[in-house]
Amino acid sequence: MTLFSMKPGRFRIFGCAVLGAALLAGTPAFAKRPIEDAVLKSPRPHESAGGAKIRVHYVSRHTLDPFGPGVSLKALQQSVQQCVASHARGGKQSNPPTSWPEEAAYEGRVDSYYARNRGIAYRHGVQFGLNPIDCSLMELEISEATLYSSYGICFINLKRKTYQGQCDFMAHERAPVTVVPPPQSPSQQAADLARMKANPQMAAMAAAMEGVLATAAKPTGAVKTFDGAKCDVIAGSVPNRSTQCFLRGGSFVPSAQATESGSSKILLEIDTPNGGKEVADRVKLDTEVGASVFTPDLQGFTRPDGSDK
Repeated sequence: MTLFSMKPGRFRIFGCAVLGAALLAGTPAFAKRPIEDAVLKSPRPHESAGGAKIRVHYVSRHTLDPFGPGVSLKALQQSVQQCVASHARGGKQSNPPTSWPEEAAYEGRVDSYYARNRGIAYRHGVQFGLNPIDCSLMELEISEATLYSSYGICFINLKRKTYQGQCDFMAHERAPVTVVPPPQSPSQQAADLARMKANPQMAAMAAAMEGVLATAAKPTGAVKTFDGAKCDVIAGSVPNRSTQCFLRGGSFVPSAQATESGSSKILLEIDTPNGGKEVADRVKLDTEVGASVFTPDLQGFTRPDGSDK
């Protein structure tokens, strides 16, 4: 099975190899495959959540083709056509698809819930790839959740009904709200570096710190709006030149997303050229959801090693 997948980080960013040649004649028309609606239009986790109400910021992001509209899908189509041609030359049977995904070789949705002391992100997606045995399309459904706080991270596989990491029956409910100290001003930073450089034993460390500061992500001054919510664009360092857009507003900043300046690091958009792109389509600040949105693993889920929580 050949998959067109983005590079996974924690927030699971996906990409594919672009083949670049034009599509051959006779390619089947675009037509939504049933799994796309089943995955991408599935109920939002909070819609069925029960229990006591908890105030959260809610953000739902969806993936876009990082190479441009339809680029990865065209690459996938061509790989199928090349497979069919190769099978024909070898006298083998092939079973090419008669319909294709609508948007890209990977389509996904991330539903994130940010409480003051903890957060959880649900990732639901479908990845399409070539089956080299008969040139058909393979479909891989991804369904997982990540619960995190100052206690650590709990990884939950919603398809296999397993969990691992820092997981407990309280779902980090009692995790403390961490306080981030205020940042140094640029002048204080420069003074500290100057003192370090003057000390032969700390000169190497000062040079390393300067290198880190020079390549650190920096505000661009640009502001974007998604579903009525504003965010500030931060530019990453070269070579990937990625950008992120962090949410403004809300009555609180979740401690897990707080920066030294006290601003939020809740993502409304992330764009890594040739790597992955996610854009918010739903944003609700200071909304209330049932507490069970943080405990998807309490109903029959187990650790892979069989141990209890």
